[in-house]
Amino acid sequence: MLRVNYPTIKGAVRERHVNHLLRKLGPNYSIYHDLYVPDDKGGTTQIDHVVTSPFGVFVIEPKHYKGWIFGNEHQRYWTQVIYKRKEKMFNPNWQNYGHVQA
Repeated sequence: MLRVNYPTIKGAVRERHVNHLLRKLGPNYSIYHDLYVPDDKGGTTQIDHVVTSPFGVFVIEPKHYKGWIFGNEHQRYWTQVIYKRKEKMFNPNWQNYGHVQA
């Protein structure tokens, strides 16, 4: 029986799209994908994209969410609502902040 993992497929498609866009930045930009960086807990964190340039270092964590998203930068968790279904998710700003700190 073949099982299809749609979130994994959609994530891979999103990553390819972002990679394609980042390649257009030009010669003054260095682009790194899928990095594993030590974190402050003795483990590692996975970072999707890092771009270095004369203007700074940019850490990019693309997301592909649908529905209504409720939350603000100070809340640890946000709520995603699709029709009557509610899902709690970790604040992506906090996630990216952890990547930047690592």
